[in-house]
Amino acid sequence: MFLKLIHSIVHKLYKLSIKNLIVRKKDKYIKAFILNKLLRLNMETLDILDYKIPITFTKNKPVIFNLNGIKIINSNLHRRHLKNFDPTFHNEAKKISKYFKDSSEKIIIDLGANEGEISIFFAKKFNCNVFAVECAEKNLHFLNKNIKLNNVKNIQVFKYAISDKNDLILNVNFKSNETQVLKKNELVSSSENELVKSITLSNFIKSQNINFIDFLKIDIENSNYLVSDCIFKNSRIIKSLIWEIGFYDSENFKLVISKLSKIFDFYLFNNNDLSKISVDEILLKIQKGVNVNSSGFDLFMFNKDHYENGDIII
Repeated sequence: MFLKLIHSIVHKLYKLSIKNLIVRKKDKYIKAFILNKLLRLNMETLDILDYKIPITFTKNKPVIFNLNGIKIINSNLHRRHLKNFDPTFHNEAKKISKYFKDSSEKIIIDLGANEGEISIFFAKKFNCNVFAVECAEKNLHFLNKNIKLNNVKNIQVFKYAISDKNDLILNVNFKSNETQVLKKNELVSSSENELVKSITLSNFIKSQNINFIDFLKIDIENSNYLVSDCIFKNSRIIKSLIWEIGFYDSENFKLVISKLSKIFDFYLFNNNDLSKISVDEILLKIQKGVNVNSSGFDLFMFNKDHYENGDIII
């Protein structure tokens, strides 16, 4: 409530300044003075917030964020601003990119592509084909705009809700920071809802004739766990993946991680580098920090059959 009040006051003061500017537009000195103060106010605000993401303001065009070389149009995705405090990594894909040491063509699947910052980063920086899967229409709108803005041609976009069953008609409850996929009859009042067809990861892989996956990203909120069986069934062709462990019961995640530990090694990011972690440590972390209401943490997994001289090379 307090933040909303502050926002309202600042917004009204800003509009008042603009109205003064319009009323006195014939006076070029007043106009110049107000413009200068407004620009300084914006810069001082960013400085106070210690905001590190480069921003481009252009008249009559949307605000553009530069996320480690990837241009992203401003939207209502508040979550992006949580990542601005790292002076080096504004895009999570950049952390992974240091392990892309093999120049051969790669296949990347991005489940929960959102507005495209990870898909576009890989498509632009590496020799790869990217399959970007997103269920929310608003996210898809910005995803396609951002692909065009960055002039990348090697991304295919698909509108699906990833689930553990095919051909369900599911309800997508859109929020700016979190998009949930619910059963068709579970409409959420005072939210934006749309119906989307479901597909399993296994069926998607088959439909696209994908024989090997170099990197798989899974960030699909309350559907994160539902892809677990498909990860196991396709583990032979998955070289590496990063999986959001959250928004589900911890005991279910613990069981599937124990099962997958025979095939994958587990890593967490520590100071922007991957650090190997034991199965017991992962299970304890899940026990302490994962539940149906928590986003949990991102777990990097590397197939034990694909190390090169003991190194992770994607």
